[in-house]
Amino acid sequence: PNDYVFFRRYTLMGILSDMPKEPEFDGAYRDGIELAIKATELIGEPYYRKYALMYLADILKEREDVFDLYRRTLTEAHTVALTIKDQFAKQFALIYILQQTPKTPGFMELLESVISESLAFFTLKKWVGDIDAVDMVDYILSAEEPGISDSKKRRFDSPYFPNSVLATAARI
Repeated sequence: PNDYVFFRRYTLMGILSDMPKEPEFDGAYRDGIELAIKATELIGEPYYRKYALMYLADILKEREDVFDLYRRTLTEAHTVALTIKDQFAKQFALIYILQQTPKTPGFMELLESVISESLAFFTLKKWVGDIDAVDMVDYILSAEEPGISDSKKRRFDSPYFPNSVLATAARI
């Protein structure tokens, strides 16, 4: 068999996906999923760990007997997404979690947390919260170009341009 077939059939997730869906195998399935969730802790990069947890959540959403593990994977994916240092990657991860989370009463706390984290990123206060208004005005005033030259004042201070901005500025 080729590599794809090997990894699909003989890894933990491959075995779990091929396991019969009969009640006598539910305990072994649950143990295998819990081991897979624990294995995600070994993934150092938070974005990839979130990706692995979301993969597990996608598998678990089809089975009602492991609802608690489904909620756990989504909650852990959210927790991991919050540790992503790149703000845009973090927001992308949070939006993806928001899209994949069921809009049901069992997930309302998680939904509220994801939404509040995402909204905080997109508000103006988050971006300019540490800027002092006086410093900003000083910066704008110091960044202005030099005033209107005398030649422009003479040229636009004529009866041909009585209402132009430069004519008004020249009279000031």
